[in-house]
Amino acid sequence: PDQPGAWTALALDAAQRGEAAKATAILADARHKLGDKVEFRLAALQLFAGVEGAAADKDLSDLEKNLDAFTPEDRTLLLCRLAETYYRGGKASEGDRLCRLLAAEPATDLSARLPLLQAVLLSEDDALVNDVLADVGRLEGENGVWQRYSRAARLVTRACRGDRGGLGEAKTLLADVASRRPGWSLVALLQGRIGELDGDTAAALDGYQRAFDLGERRLDVAQALVRLLAQRGHWEEADQVVRKLQEQLVFHGALARQAAEIALQTHNSDRAVELAQLSAPVEDVYPYHVWLGRLLTAAGQDAEGESELRRAVAFPEAGWDATAALATYLAQHGRKPEAEAVVEELKTKLPPRYAALPLAECYEGAGRLDRAEQSYNEALAKRPDDGATLLRVAAFDLRLNRGAAAETVLRRLLKSGREVSSADRAWAQRELAMALASNGDDSKVEEASSLLVTEVKASAADRRARAFVRGARPEGRAEAIHLLEEEAKAAPLPADEQFRLVQFYDAAGDWTQARDRMVGLLTQDKQNPEYLAYLIDGLLRHDQSEEAGPWVARLETLEPGAERVKAFRSRLASSAAPVEARVER
Repeated sequence: PDQPGAWTALALDAAQRGEAAKATAILADARHKLGDKVEFRLAALQLFAGVEGAAADKDLSDLEKNLDAFTPEDRTLLLCRLAETYYRGGKASEGDRLCRLLAAEPATDLSARLPLLQAVLLSEDDALVNDVLADVGRLEGENGVWQRYSRAARLVTRACRGDRGGLGEAKTLLADVASRRPGWSLVALLQGRIGELDGDTAAALDGYQRAFDLGERRLDVAQALVRLLAQRGHWEEADQVVRKLQEQLVFHGALARQAAEIALQTHNSDRAVELAQLSAPVEDVYPYHVWLGRLLTAAGQDAEGESELRRAVAFPEAGWDATAALATYLAQHGRKPEAEAVVEELKTKLPPRYAALPLAECYEGAGRLDRAEQSYNEALAKRPDDGATLLRVAAFDLRLNRGAAAETVLRRLLKSGREVSSADRAWAQRELAMALASNGDDSKVEEASSLLVTEVKASAADRRARAFVRGARPEGRAEAIHLLEEEAKAAPLPADEQFRLVQFYDAAGDWTQARDRMVGLLTQDKQNPEYLAYLIDGLLRHDQSEEAGPWVARLETLEPGAERVKAFRSRLASSAAPVEARVER
């Protein structure tokens, strides 16, 4: 065919099937038959965008060469799209270079400047941006919608860098532009970003969804929308966005990995594996094989998944997280001796001074909680005031429902003179508040309340923490359960919070709800002995010994010979005895 659009459609179709080499060959054939056209270069840009590595960088730079045969409009469009790709790929200096080149060329009408405006708004060079904005103002006239939109966009960009002082003005400008140009996707997009900056997930999701529905198909927009939908557990909606996006964009790298994870959550394992195959980075690195191994095992392809995890561990530069992933997989599949062996092999390679913390997490993955605890204690002894160490030790105690131990570590963390990020400090305060409240002591409940942020500034995590503190007292439990259920509709609760909610249901006398949720939680964390012990105790308390038996057997594989396993076995035997014998005892 002699239509460039037909060739680009063929190339993009091949790329979407994961046939990158074929797509490149189709475009080369098209250029040979029809000559070098801007449509072919834009299609090539779509193929290369988001691909990582030196080869991809060269492919991008080649697209800006030999442009003399193109019309000024085609040349400008190509260079602006290329600049946007550089900015979004973290190559701001290359984006600025192209924007300066185009800004130096005179423009006689607004439409000729708009491609440059949309590209330069991604720049952090205020002088460069202001020059382009001044030119847009000259061409559009005073108080034009593009001027006001651009001003709002710059204020939002500054807010993303930490200067939030202009967000109020940005909202006012966008409201005015929206009234003058209803249905403008760029306005909805900025409103979504402001929602994220304000911590208002609902507003962010609304803005991104409207932008997408109005035709905005940029990669960063779709990724933000999909991320927020996934955070709220709206997997089907996220998958629909991905499918629509796949009709127009080539999937590879991070986008393909995100899409694969969403497909897995919608129980479409075949699609998840298919998308995962599109996600391989140009340069082979071990984290990709860790990710792929986990996804394949979750999709039911155990042999292939294990092979990928072992491949990750075999990389000379592999981090300890590769060993932790393999050890966890082996332990979850009843191969604890093999899991311990891979951890012991890692132990011979780690510098003793820094080995304790990585080994702790690897032993935990291998199901050896006793060895994990020893290593966590060793790490704490070596670095008693280190923020990262304190965080991970506290998280370990919390996973095992050891509130008193976690309380001690969290207090040390909050008093530590070492630098702790604001996010980590907020997490520690919330967890300390919930640990204190679970104690049940009135004075500790009061202290817990004092640790939480005010309602006005509260994030979703803060609101949930406040609900857990409120539910520590019997009179507040029903309200707390209602609040937590509402929060769970917006986003799935973390495992430790699900466990706390189970305890609320149990304390409120709703064992059926508590049991069902506990069983669901154990599908997520199969090796947590505290979760198992809680479920077993509850089943035995409610005379459900037949159901308790298999759970006791699972706990015994994790804690062979443990006293509580023996106690559970004794209670099982007592429950199985005839009624007369139980009465006599």
